[in-house]
Amino acid sequence: MRAVLLTGAGRGFCAGFADLGDRDPKKGDVPDLGDTLNNFFNPNVQADPRHAKTGYWLSMGRRPARVPILRSAAILCLPRKSAKFLQAFARIGLIPDAGGSWTLPKLVGPARARGLAMLAEPLDAETAADWGMIWRAVDDTELMDEATALATRLANGPTAGLALAKQAILAATENSLEDQLALEAKLQSQAGATADYREG
Repeated sequence: MRAVLLTGAGRGFCAGFADLGDRDPKKGDVPDLGDTLNNFFNPNVQADPRHAKTGYWLSMGRRPARVPILRSAAILCLPRKSAKFLQAFARIGLIPDAGGSWTLPKLVGPARARGLAMLAEPLDAETAADWGMIWRAVDDTELMDEATALATRLANGPTAGLALAKQAILAATENSLEDQLALEAKLQSQAGATADYREG
């Protein structure tokens, strides 16, 4: 497997991870949503993103800033221009979770993150691209052709080096410059030993 193209079907690419119907406080005991996060969602968010051999996922959907797997797995988000992105937690009295409050400020800055999280207003795809949340927005009629071409390009590219570049960029959000330089040297040694580098 050299590239994975994830698409949505129906109204939304991702409407959230949990069915809150079984956690409705009007139905009995007040559920401990933090316990649910700690036991089920957070371990997946914290999984080491370096396990993927290839590491290219193109995601075409509504909510790249919300979906925690995008921190580790989705490399290029390519929504149609008509797509909307939404942090809906404020509408039900909750906060962004499963890494949402960590990822969003890093993507768009704290001021925009506060606005998105506290106002729960939809954000259009072109603005999401301008803010650096996604790779780019594509005309609705051209989406599948563009996504397929991009997946093909990645699959035909130097996948080992690209996966190492992904790893370095993911680490940069937490590393000091010194740590990042050391990581670059380590990963460059690996990249320099590949057949892709010899060919390039």
